[in-house]
Formats: sequence, C-alpha cells, structure tokens
Amino acid sequence: MQSLNMAHVGQFDTVCALKELFVYAVKYHADIMNNLQQSDYLTKQQSLEKFINLINYKF
Repeated sequence: MQSLNMAHVGQFDTVCALKELFVYAVKYHADIMNNLQQSDYLTKQQSLEKFINLINYKF
C-alpha cells in the first residue's frame, strides 16, 4: 500500500477537493453570505451573487 501511495505523490484529486469545498460552503453558507455582504470590495465583485449561484447549482 505504501508503494501505491508513493506512486501518486504530487497528484491532486481536483474532484475530491471541489466536493470538499462545496460541502464546506453548504455547511457554512450563512456565515459566508454575511461576510460577503459586509465587504464593499466583494460586493463590487458580485461575489455574493456568485456564491448564491454556486449553492443553488443543481448537479
């Protein structure tokens, strides 16, 4: 098993990472939305709308 692990050193599982980010975003969406609303810079970048679109995205 260790040799298998060493064979994949340096590889990054993008799908797994995105799934974990999505789970985090859904779990903490209220806190994230509050922080996005309070930031003038992020409001100008339309980050809140982008985040809401991400959370509401249907797979």
